[in-house]
Amino acid sequence: MARSRSRPNRLTLYIEGPHITAERFQRAVGAFFQLLDDVAEQITGERKPIRWIVSPKEGSFGVVADPMPVSPSVPVARITSAVHRGMGQLQRQAKRPSAFSDSALRSVHDLAKVADGKEVERTRVVLARKTATAEQATAEHVDRILGASRRDYGSVEGQLQMVSIRGGPHFSVSDELTGKSIQCDVSAEQLDAALAAFRKRVAISGLMRYSEEGEATSIVADTVDVLPDDSELPDAEDVYGILSKTQ
Repeated sequence: MARSRSRPNRLTLYIEGPHITAERFQRAVGAFFQLLDDVAEQITGERKPIRWIVSPKEGSFGVVADPMPVSPSVPVARITSAVHRGMGQLQRQAKRPSAFSDSALRSVHDLAKVADGKEVERTRVVLARKTATAEQATAEHVDRILGASRRDYGSVEGQLQMVSIRGGPHFSVSDELTGKSIQCDVSAEQLDAALAAFRKRVAISGLMRYSEEGEATSIVADTVDVLPDDSELPDAEDVYGILSKTQ
């Protein structure tokens, strides 16, 4: 019999318990794949650089995610390792893992909260036969990390990228100063404006959350303003002409 091909970057989500409801299953799977997409985006700076090929795990209640990168340059092993290592770290301590945005932290929190000790005993993710478990301590550690983040009013400018309604309407902005992706939470009314501004330069003002290191990680938007493209801005001659008319 031919041996199955080794898949060192395969991540498998296990949901274990005597009464796994459809609602808890959907929450777990949704949080799992949101986590994979968030970490992949943080590492590469690209939206959905990997297509995750899903299949059931034989002999158990598990969901297999095999990475299929959209280009050869995508660091697949680095991404899957970051997901697994980060979950293990959050199981042990309240310290933000590398490449984990606030959105990724909330996905891990959701995975941990799926397990209630009754219907679902635990959720865990396996990579290369090593297990990282999302449990009550994991959720508490995430709460401490997000709760410890500094908040202040501010603004961010950059290209509007991902738009999503999963976990509440939000989009991502690639910060022009740091190049990092910042999650922008918006109201349902602001979502239409965000969709119209997809891939355009925007300025977002509102209550910002900063990491322990002082980097902006997310913002609750008060205003969303579309900025003009470089082609729409006046050049030096236009500015000179405007100034000369005012003199």
